[in-house]
Amino acid sequence: MQIDSRILNESVELETLEAIQIRLHKRADFLWFTLVPLIDDVTELTELTLGQQLQLLEAIAKVEAFMKTQASHEKLNVAAFGNVVSQLHVHCISRNTGDRLWPKPAFDDAAIVWRSDSELAEVIRAWRGLES
Repeated sequence: MQIDSRILNESVELETLEAIQIRLHKRADFLWFTLVPLIDDVTELTELTLGQQLQLLEAIAKVEAFMKTQASHEKLNVAAFGNVVSQLHVHCISRNTGDRLWPKPAFDDAAIVWRSDSELAEVIRAWRGLES
């Protein structure tokens, strides 16, 4: 199973739950996760089996549980577009009324600010601490 290079370049792997890889997006504006079903040649949610769809929902619930531990979280946005990367992947983005792009869509900005390595490490430590 090959994950699209654009997903790999913009995110880091956190963990894999059964057939769903949870990745932390490197963008600093939002707490943003990308969930990738590790299933070949899938572009649509409906191409997953019911069991795989349930695994994806469980991963979304885990991401949302983590987001709720973060002070900046008010609303979970979940989306699967595929206009640029056709490989099925789901974005889970934590939004709040104080974020830089509110109320515009998270994708609606060319001036992207990326997390530093230390900022990425801090979120990864918090994620792993949730599991303890």
